[in-house]
Amino acid sequence: MEQISECLFEGNKIFVIAIFDSCDFIVSTIQKLLLYDSNYNLINTIAIDKNIYSICIKNQNIFYTGNEEGVIEEWEQKRNKQRTYKKTKKSSNAHWCEISKLLLINNYIFSSSYDGTIKIRNIEKRDKIDETLYEIKDLESVYSIIYDENNKLLICGANKGFYIWNVIDIKDKKIDKIYEDEKSKIYSPNSLQFLKQNNGLVEIIIGSENWIKIYSVTKIEEKFNVDLKQTIKIDYICSAITFLQSDTQIILITGELKNIDDDDDENYKIRLYQNLNDQNPKIINYAHCNKINGFIQYSNNTLFSYSNDGLIKFWNIKVDK
Repeated sequence: MEQISECLFEGNKIFVIAIFDSCDFIVSTIQKLLLYDSNYNLINTIAIDKNIYSICIKNQNIFYTGNEEGVIEEWEQKRNKQRTYKKTKKSSNAHWCEISKLLLINNYIFSSSYDGTIKIRNIEKRDKIDETLYEIKDLESVYSIIYDENNKLLICGANKGFYIWNVIDIKDKKIDKIYEDEKSKIYSPNSLQFLKQNNGLVEIIIGSENWIKIYSVTKIEEKFNVDLKQTIKIDYICSAITFLQSDTQIILITGELKNIDDDDDENYKIRLYQNLNDQNPKIINYAHCNKINGFIQYSNNTLFSYSNDGLIKFWNIKVDK
């Protein structure tokens, strides 16, 4: 097993790279997808001709992938005993290089790429993915996008900066930029996450080189206000970020792209911050031996981490109630 680039969790199911049915999960390796059952037994191998790095889910039978050449492809489960998945004829040459993230919002695919663009396409038609409906350009490499559906906010992390747009109406191409911070650059697809979401308040947490930042977005009537709420200084490059939360406590959890001061090439750490002001996090040394790409929260105190070392690891984290 080589790189595990993305994992997803939904309901009681764990999905790695792509969604499959009934408590199964998939691991991406070079030139193929491997389908495992819930006991981690290999039950199917799906050949691919290009490496894929991102996925979005339509339903239990259909998903979309973004590959290393910027192509979005649709996959559909066939009705056979092997539960085989095949590419359909629906595809789109969306970008000219690797797609970093895919989001499916209603019938629209949002894709980000290292070509410096974010593009929006309609997948409603049965036989094809439409051409680009809307494009955001000149962002250098776009590592991550997330979307707050309640407030219709598209949030982007790139190596040019941090951006927020209000997606007023996709069909009418009404998308307004409401914030940009070109000092807040990120370098990993899963170092941008929501901390809180409700109708009146959105908090976004991002990790990068030497810092973690928390932004607050509030909406008063029809106007959005964005404020940098907090900055946490760190001595590493953050590659992944998540958190566990109880009624009284938030535990912030980070993975690293590389510790700036550590010469050990195989010591990739996970850090646990007991609160957002913790300057001395608990460190799990040798959590992985290569870049930590992300986390999945399985239950209130159980996490999975996944890495370029080809491993998925289970962690039991105590959260005081």
